[in-house]
Amino acid sequence: MKLKPVIVKKLVLDAYRLFKNLVPKKLWKFTKFSFVGGICAVIDYLVFFIGLQFFDLNYMYALCLSVFFSGSTNFILNKFLTFKNKSKRYLWQSSKFAIVVVISIMMNFAIMYLFVDILKIYPLIARLLTILIMWGMNFLMHSTFTFRK
Repeated sequence: MKLKPVIVKKLVLDAYRLFKNLVPKKLWKFTKFSFVGGICAVIDYLVFFIGLQFFDLNYMYALCLSVFFSGSTNFILNKFLTFKNKSKRYLWQSSKFAIVVVISIMMNFAIMYLFVDILKIYPLIARLLTILIMWGMNFLMHSTFTFRK
């Protein structure tokens, strides 16, 4: 049996509404941010993994690539899905987003350096830990600065 796109869309929307009703209203934005963050974390980790394992990049170069790809996806999804920001000031918002990303990148590099070079944690494990640490920090920065209404 082949599912038609209309049926798939209805199923997704029904699941979305059901899930939204289960989550308290005050946590809904954070839940959406976490969902987007999960997607971006997978992109980040895959690019990081591929850079390390297939292209034999230094972990810092792989980190630069992974943050670029996941950051670009993150801006688009958070603007339209999480924060439902309808501002047409894309350049201004993307500039604010870039400021947060630069701060986040510096924090990522510092944490990765601490984990890998000082604590001697394997880079792939260190990246997972760093992503988890930065999750809440990024929500605070984006909700209070980048997409503030």
